[in-house]
Amino acid sequence: MKIISTKARLHRNSEQIRIRRHQLRASGLKRNVEHLRRLEIVRLNKPILVPAPKVFILNDDRHRDSIIFFLRELERNLDAGLKVKIDFTDTIKLHPCGTLYMMANLDNLLVRFPGVISCKLPKDNIVEQLFKHLGLLSKLGRSSGLAVTADNVVNWHYATGSDATTSAFKALLFQHSEAMGGVLVRSNLYDCMSEAVTNTKKHAYPKESEFLNNWWMFSQARDDILQVAICDLGIGIPKSLLDKPKMEDYLRKLFMIGRQSSHDKTLIKLASSTSRSSTGLEYRGKGLPQMLDFIKNQDEGGFRAQSGAGSYTYNAFSKKDKAVTHRQSIKGTLVQWTLKLKSE
Repeated sequence: MKIISTKARLHRNSEQIRIRRHQLRASGLKRNVEHLRRLEIVRLNKPILVPAPKVFILNDDRHRDSIIFFLRELERNLDAGLKVKIDFTDTIKLHPCGTLYMMANLDNLLVRFPGVISCKLPKDNIVEQLFKHLGLLSKLGRSSGLAVTADNVVNWHYATGSDATTSAFKALLFQHSEAMGGVLVRSNLYDCMSEAVTNTKKHAYPKESEFLNNWWMFSQARDDILQVAICDLGIGIPKSLLDKPKMEDYLRKLFMIGRQSSHDKTLIKLASSTSRSSTGLEYRGKGLPQMLDFIKNQDEGGFRAQSGAGSYTYNAFSKKDKAVTHRQSIKGTLVQWTLKLKSE
């Protein structure tokens, strides 16, 4: 083993100190440059550019992370008093779950920060057509010369509301009445959607809320597949269950240790379960069990509920379910149904 002399050791330590000082100065300079850049943006009253994700989907963690970080960055800049321009240039794919969640959050930000959010148009023609079709571009003060003609755009339908009346999504659902072929299927799905909206009004929002007390809904019928998604930005399923006094003892036994976020998936599965024998508690009314039962009675299709850091999925074809803990939490609750449309 080589013995290092005191002189060499002191020289090495002083060199490390010098390098660290240089790093700290560079870091401080970078922070100062960023601060000056922001001051200049404020002085010139120019918007700060915030890049949007390439893909809007909540089901896998990589893309989920990018959506959450994007929305946080938007809110952080708006809270700092800056104008914001969303850069959709590189956005190339829109899934119902991620797109609906983004639309809901943007609606809230547009109410809280009126007149200071704009956008750059996407390069992708399909993405631009869909943003135009959903009314997002007009909300952000942009127009588009593209005609909305793409098959995977015109079949999307969008509705939002702040009450539990059914007229808005009733019209949305019956856009697909011919493709769905069957009064029973239409009626059952309509009941599920109605129950989801009722749950939003009964359970999702506290009396004092900084958010719009809204629900948002998508549907799309294409290639013999019907997709429906409904979203709110309320307290979420886990907190809704934990706030119920009759559930307190049961849940305390269930979750003696561990992080709260890891419990979210179990709470969502519990809220979706039709079996009350394990708890003997009427804690959820019809709600999610009714929505899940509807899919369980189908030969194909799926059900997914997402809230907090958890998600619960059921596959009607394989008859299997799965509960997952995600890295990032979402606000509120997002429920999706996928149905195979039965032709005559």
